[in-house]
Amino acid sequence: MRYKKSEAKEWARQEMVGQWTTMVTPFTQDDELDIKGLTKNIEHVLKLGTKGMGFSWNMGEFWSLTRAERLTLLETVPRIVRKRAYTAFQVTDTCLKD
Repeated sequence: MRYKKSEAKEWARQEMVGQWTTMVTPFTQDDELDIKGLTKNIEHVLKLGTKGMGFSWNMGEFWSLTRAERLTLLETVPRIVRKRAYTAFQVTDTCLKD
């Protein structure tokens, strides 16, 4: 996709406004990603009118997510959100498990 810097800035001024939510990453009691809990959290903030959601940021436990867990989030979240809001992901890798 090619676009001018001025076009990107104009898009951001129009679209990157409003309330964004930093999402926590829920886990089950067995320390597995809780996809059901994640879905519930996403649906809740969508009902509140969020314009976008950030995943695996500071509150999203980026420091402890394994590569596989981050990939699962990257694959799962868009299917849940279904273009009803913008999504952003931090992909920093500092996990001791890896």
